[in-house]
Order: sequence, then C-alpha cells, then structure tokens
Amino acid sequence: MSPDGRNHFVLSQLNYYRIRNIQRGDEGNYSCKVTNKYNGRSFYDEELVQIRISDSHRRILPPSAKRSYNQNFSMTYISPYTIGAVISSSLAVILIIIFIVLAVRLRHYQTRGLNSQLLEYNGRNAKERKIREKLARSHDENLDDQEVELLDENIQPTHEDMGDYSDTRHGWEVPRRFIKLHDLLGKGIYTEVWKGKMQKHPTRDDMVRVAIKRLMVEATEKEKKFFLEEMEVLKMLPPHQNVIHLIGCYTLHEPQLIVLEYAAEGTLRNYLQRHRIGQQEIEITQGQHQSVRLRNHTLTPQKMFSLATQVIRGMEHLQRFKLISYRLTSVSILVTRGGVIRLSGFGFPDDVMARNLYEATSLPVRWMSPESIQERIFNLPADIWSFGVIFWEITHFGLTPYPTMGPQEVCEKVVAGYRMPQPPQCSAELYGLLLSCWQSHPANRPSLEELHHLMKNMSRVYSDHILFEKMPEYQRSSPYDQLDSDL
Repeated sequence: MSPDGRNHFVLSQLNYYRIRNIQRGDEGNYSCKVTNKYNGRSFYDEELVQIRISDSHRRILPPSAKRSYNQNFSMTYISPYTIGAVISSSLAVILIIIFIVLAVRLRHYQTRGLNSQLLEYNGRNAKERKIREKLARSHDENLDDQEVELLDENIQPTHEDMGDYSDTRHGWEVPRRFIKLHDLLGKGIYTEVWKGKMQKHPTRDDMVRVAIKRLMVEATEKEKKFFLEEMEVLKMLPPHQNVIHLIGCYTLHEPQLIVLEYAAEGTLRNYLQRHRIGQQEIEITQGQHQSVRLRNHTLTPQKMFSLATQVIRGMEHLQRFKLISYRLTSVSILVTRGGVIRLSGFGFPDDVMARNLYEATSLPVRWMSPESIQERIFNLPADIWSFGVIFWEITHFGLTPYPTMGPQEVCEKVVAGYRMPQPPQCSAELYGLLLSCWQSHPANRPSLEELHHLMKNMSRVYSDHILFEKMPEYQRSSPYDQLDSDL
C-alpha cells in the first residue's frame, strides 16, 4: 500500500503488477509483503520495490519478485462442493463396508442354522431308516410267502377303513397353523392328550377331528426321546384296522405334537361302562322327520367276543414287527365308531422296558404279570397276561380287576399265585382260556395264534360262554367305583 494508506494493490497471477490511479507524488520505495495460512502452516513473501512514474505510467517489477512469488507463495482454492463430494464418498464407502460385513455375518449365521437343521433332519432320517429296517427285518423273520398274502388280503385297511383320514396321507409334517387344540382329554407325566381339529389339506379348508398328543415344554431330554421314539414307530408301522392311525406330526418347534385319529367312543373301559345291561341313550334324528327315541346300547355276548378278538388281531399285527404294547390296559385301548378297537401305545421291547422303568411309580399293576411286577420284564408273554385281564373286564362291562383289593395287595397276591375266581356269567371253557393267560410261567401261556383259534371256536356258540342271566345284579346296572388312581 502507499505510505498514506490510501492506495491498494491487487495481486495478479500475471507476470507484472498493475497500479491504478497513481500520481507523480506517489513515487518512492514500497515494501510488498504477502502472508497466508493453509493447513496449519504459514506462507509469506516480501519484496522491496522502487516506483518511478514515467510517461507510460508503468514499471516492471524485478524478476526476483515473480520468482519469489512462484516459489514461496502458492494459494489453492478448494470449492465447498468438492468438500461435500469427498465427505459423501467417504460415507458411501463406510456404508458399503458395513453392509458387506453384515451380509457376511448373516450368511454365516444362516449357514450355521441351516447346517444345524440339516444335521437334525439327517439325524431324524437316519433314525427313521433304522426303525424302518428294524421293522422290515422283524417282518421278514416272521412271515413266509403264504403269510404275506394273508396279511395283504385280510389286514391291510381299505380306503373305507381310513374314513375321514384318507386325504391326509400326503405327508407327516403338518404346519402348526393347521392344528387346533380344543379340549384337554388327559394328562401323563410328560404328555397331554387333547381333542382338536386339523385341516385336511393345505389347499382346502375342510377340517377333521383328531386327537393330539402334546409334549410338555418342561419335558426332560429322556422324555423327549421316549416321545420321538413313539412317533417314529407310528410312522414306520404299516396301518392296520385295529391299531391307532397316525395322521401327522409337528416337530419343528416346541411343543412337539403327534396327531392321531380321534376315537369317538373313547377308551375301552368307558365304552364298556356305557353299554351295561339296561343302559340306554337318547338318540335324536335330524331332517324333515325329526324324532327322539331311547336306544338300547347294551353289549351282546357276540359283541364282547368281537371286542376281544379285535384286541388279539391288533396284537398279532404288532408281533409281526416284534413290537409289544406299552401298558396294555382297557384305558390304553381306544374304540372308534361302530365298536372298532384301536391299540395305542407300543414300541420295541427295549424301548418299552426303558420307559416303564422310568415311569415305575405309575405302573398298572392290576394288568401286570408276576414277572413284570417282580423283575420288570415286559414282553409278549406279559402282554398275553394283560389280555386275559382285559377279556375279564369285557365280560364285566368295565369293572376294575381285583375290585376288592388295593394295588399293593394285588401285587402280593398275584406273585403268590392268586387268580381271580370264575365269574358266574362265564363258562368253564371261557374261564379256562383266562386261566391259561394267567399261567405263572410265561412259557406255559398260549400264543396269540392259539388264543385266536380258541376264541374263534367259542364265538360260534358265544351265548353258551357269556350268560347275562347269571350275572350278579350289582354288575348289571350299578355304576362302578373304578379306582382310577390305582391303575
């Protein structure tokens, strides 16, 4: 600037300085000093200039000034748009990096979850293959060609046998939203049995009544193992008219469910009690001609033999695959419409024994053989003993076995050789069949084939073997004290 401070100099990038509005009196020596700060650093330059006014009003600066300016003083201008672009680019890079990291982790978790599901699925398939091979091996060991033909002809259920459940054989795993639980029917140590409904097919809304066995959430790992073993056996066992039908299952999440056909008549014990002599039910017919009438529901001797024979047929089907019943009692046997027997609760002997030992405090001692009571042996001869007790119940319309004894007394008396006496309404031949089932030595008990043959012969003259007129009056119409807690 000028000595009086009035004039200003404009710095230019040209190779000369232009001074405007200069006068003759402005001649003299001037000091030009430039300072600047950039990125924390200071830059400056200073030059002494002597100005003389000539006619051209121009004075070229010394070359040293330009060199000093180019070498020491540099000024860079950064646009705000450039800064914004740099910041935006940096944020975009950071977001891309975060997205890549999250995607890698998510894929890792999905892969780990898929691997665990795959392992579980493979384990389940391996278990299914093992059970299927075991069933097939048991079947082959017990059947020759002639027996296979007989099995195919007389035992395999038809489309009519499957009834409302013929459309549900498309697969075992059922979506949870298709299963509805309505009424609690019973409760065990680690399972509950519910009455409910299930949607037949994913593309149709028609529902079917079912029984649902639910594993309790608090069940132990051992109890879960028992539950899944029962389910796998049901999956692999070929269907039979006198064995409960598996409809489906739900195992993806807890609580796990086994969906079974619904037995409209309930347990065999309840069915027998509802059909005592003189028992009647009100029947209402719908339609144009509505009517109300009393219907006699008393069981006949012929129907009693039919019930017992159906139990034998179901046991024969299980024996073909070396399966035995788990606690064969009138409570574990179910009855569907028309008085059709369905056996439920069965497995391989080792699995049944392990389960009974685990649940030893609730064993049904009134149906157990001496070796089962003393040594906890559970096999086919033990089931033969239980069948004898069930046949006795059938002839007594569901009366509790050993009705005058408690559980402990039953154990002691049975082991000591006591047997229930001949009922007045049973013939000597029929009572002899019961006693043959109750032989102390398991090897002396009849086989299922022998029992089936004996019952077939007696059923031809069934009225000679079950005599209602000789039945005591208290068994005819009086309700029974069933001692449910002593089973």
